[in-house]
Amino acid sequence: MENENSNTTASENWARPSTFDVEEIEEGLIVFRPQGFLEYDSSYRFRNILEKYVAQGFNKIVVNIAELEFIDSLGTGVLITGFGKCAERGGKLVLAAPNEKMEYVIKIMHLHNVFEIYDTEEKAITSIK
Repeated sequence: MENENSNTTASENWARPSTFDVEEIEEGLIVFRPQGFLEYDSSYRFRNILEKYVAQGFNKIVVNIAELEFIDSLGTGVLITGFGKCAERGGKLVLAAPNEKMEYVIKIMHLHNVFEIYDTEEKAITSIK
């Protein structure tokens, strides 16, 4: 499992460390576990990491959002772009294990209309194998 660390450089009130754990499950299938804040600076880093794996042939992606505390529109845009890139390559990007804050974001942003969302990471992995 890889750990991609990023420290945001936004204003002091918003600066939060963000971590992106990455686990390769099998050929073409990967799990991302972002932790902390997925906002301005960390969204760009997450996008670069996601694009790197998609370019390497990973077109089945589970994003476990259980440890995500906050996501802004840039972070959401990265997820939607990743969804499109996976679909272009015959795969999919799904969300797993949303916590209460992320369930609220999913609801108000109507993300359930875009993504398949699973209660657990295990169910998400099984669904896209």
